[in-house]
Amino acid sequence: MAELPFLPSDAENGAAASPTGAGKRSSLTPVAAFACIIAFVGCASLNGPAHPEVSVLVDLTQSIISEGGISLAAAGQAFYANHSDEFDFLIVFTLTDMPAVEIGRSDLADYYTIRNDVRGIGFPPTYDVGRSVGSPAKLQGIVYMGALGRYWDSKTEKLAPEFSYILAHELGHRFGAYVRCDSNGVASKMLLDFGADHWTLAMITGASPLGGHDWRDNGDGTLTSLGRWTGLYSMLDLYLMGLAAPEEVGPIRLLDLNPRPDAVAVGTTIAAGTITKSVYDIVAVEGERQPAFGQAPTSWRAALVLVAPSNGLVDAGVMEGLEAIRSFWPGRFAELTRRRGTMTTGLSP
Repeated sequence: MAELPFLPSDAENGAAASPTGAGKRSSLTPVAAFACIIAFVGCASLNGPAHPEVSVLVDLTQSIISEGGISLAAAGQAFYANHSDEFDFLIVFTLTDMPAVEIGRSDLADYYTIRNDVRGIGFPPTYDVGRSVGSPAKLQGIVYMGALGRYWDSKTEKLAPEFSYILAHELGHRFGAYVRCDSNGVASKMLLDFGADHWTLAMITGASPLGGHDWRDNGDGTLTSLGRWTGLYSMLDLYLMGLAAPEEVGPIRLLDLNPRPDAVAVGTTIAAGTITKSVYDIVAVEGERQPAFGQAPTSWRAALVLVAPSNGLVDAGVMEGLEAIRSFWPGRFAELTRRRGTMTTGLSP
């Protein structure tokens, strides 16, 4: 499971985190005056007529939300009690800040890996805990975003600027960054940060959502960081996602920093040479990506899910925020993938 601070400061821009696992069951009902209540074993799911494409789960018996936080596995099971197993991702929000019990921290968005069958991306190709979250075959991961209010201002009816790159970051963890590369016959983690699940801050990535920096070569032996986290997916990211051929990736360049610092603030200028690797150095260690470009999926389906306690206020502003995110994300994902990938965000087929 990999983590990204909700509001990463320049001081945090070099720091990173880690990947993992699942498990449990649920009980729900709605608190707002929206229709289409579906009851099951003391539980209910809410999809209002004005917002039929988002899911609201209100927890009556604290089987999803407890003192320890929210159980993503229980939320998944509650969701799938009313929906078929046809989604690649669940994107989960809460009304207030709380940790996810599978993650243990409340100040981080996170990607919760459910299954992987892709080879060549540095992640176990037979990983599958889908049944523990109610998905026997399809779900690839759950993105935990935390409190909706971090991203949606119901007064101004605007999304926070950081929403886009936080969600891009967490969804990007479906495929990266986990790969090692060949370095003089040794399988090296030189492309990765200290947690081995983001690109190293020394990597020139154009500020990929998965890490690295947008390093500008000043032509005098120095490089300056112009950004971090806020760019498009890099060509290496797209290769790992199955959206680019290996020959499209081009040189993979890193600053030659020894020792490598834990963090580098945007705007920092560093005197350093560069090291060049290639995607074929990755293939030499991890093997070719399978399924390969041209055979790999290029479209994904996500469902937006809000989990609320029984005393939570799920008002019109909350529903409008979810709908604003649902409407915004497909276009933004297309931009981030350079029009190579699509993602739908509705509950309807």
